[in-house]
Amino acid sequence: MKHTFLIVLVILLTTSCSKDDESSPNEDSQKVQLIQLLNEKEVDGFYGSVLIKKDSEILINNGYGFKNLAEDQKNDPNTIFDIGSVTKQFTAAAILKLEMQGKLSVEDSLHAYLENVPIEKQNITIHQLLTHSSGLLESIGSDYEVVDTEMFLAQTFSSELQFSPGERYEYSNVGYSILGILIEKISEQTYEEYLRDNLWLPAGMNKTGYRSPDFQSENIAHGYQEGTDFGVPNSNDLWFDEGPYWNLKANGGILSSTQDMKKWHEALNTNEILNEKAKQKLFFQHILEETEGDSYYGYGWVIQELEDGTKVHWHDGGNGVFYAQMFRFTEEQNTTIIILSNQASEITETLIIDIVTILF
Repeated sequence: MKHTFLIVLVILLTTSCSKDDESSPNEDSQKVQLIQLLNEKEVDGFYGSVLIKKDSEILINNGYGFKNLAEDQKNDPNTIFDIGSVTKQFTAAAILKLEMQGKLSVEDSLHAYLENVPIEKQNITIHQLLTHSSGLLESIGSDYEVVDTEMFLAQTFSSELQFSPGERYEYSNVGYSILGILIEKISEQTYEEYLRDNLWLPAGMNKTGYRSPDFQSENIAHGYQEGTDFGVPNSNDLWFDEGPYWNLKANGGILSSTQDMKKWHEALNTNEILNEKAKQKLFFQHILEETEGDSYYGYGWVIQELEDGTKVHWHDGGNGVFYAQMFRFTEEQNTTIIILSNQASEITETLIIDIVTILF
């Protein structure tokens, strides 16, 4: 999910994150302002958890609102949320890990790994899937529709291409689910097993995944929309034993906490999981999202550069109930902001603007 309000954020950052500005507030002042802001947002109806880390200091690490309103249980830093399309960065990292292991190249085509690929889709590359430039549909069915691998591939291969592969950017959840299928086929593990063994556990992330973590049911946030309780996102009524079906799997729906996502951010600052070559691909400005815009898509991340040279890596995701954002400001800013919410709303989606106004 992408939101046009983020254009406002980029304009704000471009005009405020300048090396010539010598009057930035100190971190104590920022912390007080952030605490006040988030307390006010909670009163206004914000449900979620927020973590803000600047350099080595944690400015905010707290929960707001309720994870279970009926049981009067509040959100906290360990609450588990559906992170939506922020999932895509994990799928992209898993592909790059397989490339590091010599099991694929991002320049490989679909027909090298999958059978019965129609002629017009045979030369779609892994790179094009990663950068939303494959020409595949945005989606095929609903997130919780029962669709196994064979059915998903059949539906994808029978659908019309939206444009010639490589021609332009157009967001595609289908493309990322195909990447998940490739991960399973090439690794000979399930999607979740491969990510757990090669990304999450090495990063110390014990509370991230679909089914594999030992999630305590009371720690998983219920989703709310205008007061309606939609229950927990990994309900047995929605998922099967291994998690969601392919309309959601690998493109969204991963469960995690702000604590675990902070560990992922920190792992990306090292070479322990992905080496420098892989991370350069992950965060490279591969393709312009809009002809007149200044945002590029990397691999599972949106990449933008501010006037002072600071790069912003970010992604958001949601399903109308849960909503998530992760922002990483590199270079001199060295700041990460993680917002996970179980009640999608304008308050939630625009909170990032208020936060960066204080920080920068």
